[in-house]
Amino acid sequence: YGHTIGHAIETLTDYKKYRHGEAVAMGMLYATKIAVEMGLTNKAVYERQRTLFTKMGLSLNPGLDAGDIIKILYTDKKTVAGRLRFILPLRIGEVIISDKVTEDVLYKVLRHEKQWYILFDKLFIILFIGHAKSIQFLGNCLFMRKIKLHMAGRVS
Repeated sequence: YGHTIGHAIETLTDYKKYRHGEAVAMGMLYATKIAVEMGLTNKAVYERQRTLFTKMGLSLNPGLDAGDIIKILYTDKKTVAGRLRFILPLRIGEVIISDKVTEDVLYKVLRHEKQWYILFDKLFIILFIGHAKSIQFLGNCLFMRKIKLHMAGRVS
């Protein structure tokens, strides 16, 4: 599993930004998030995968627009009669094929990463405002975020 969204990531980045295995790993995480959202698996399965991929140094967020990913998904060979089909984990080592994944679930899962970054920035502002050293730290963190977004092509 992971290939459905992984192939969309590869397509949207012209097969140049990520190796095939990296894109599939991101796809596996998204497929697991979908399964968690649908109540097919528990969050521990997702956390176990995310921890492993993080330790391996893999990128976990392609920085792509959810709508663009979903549009590409409809061109996938597993789409039948306009219905998206995903291979979703129930637990480590056991998967199912499902055509019950709604666009609402996809948008929720694929937009999660961007929302976390926004929340992350707001938390820094709340936690560190009013302290001179903390303000400098906040500035450095936001500057680093801008560099990461620039490298991902989302900020000029």
